[in-house]
Amino acid sequence: MSNYNDPRLSILNVAQKSKIMILRQASNEEFMARCPFCGDSEKNPKHGHLMLKCAAFVR
Repeated sequence: MSNYNDPRLSILNVAQKSKIMILRQASNEEFMARCPFCGDSEKNPKHGHLMLKCAAFVR
């Protein structure tokens, strides 16, 4: 059985280990980051559109 509550597998920990630049907290459950696929805007390093949702997994 998988342990989904393992803090090492939290989306923020995985993003940081993957070198994804987290820009800011967008809401209580979401963080905005720079997209590693398209690179977002090269002119504005504070622009991002990759939203990381940190809410708990619910079945």
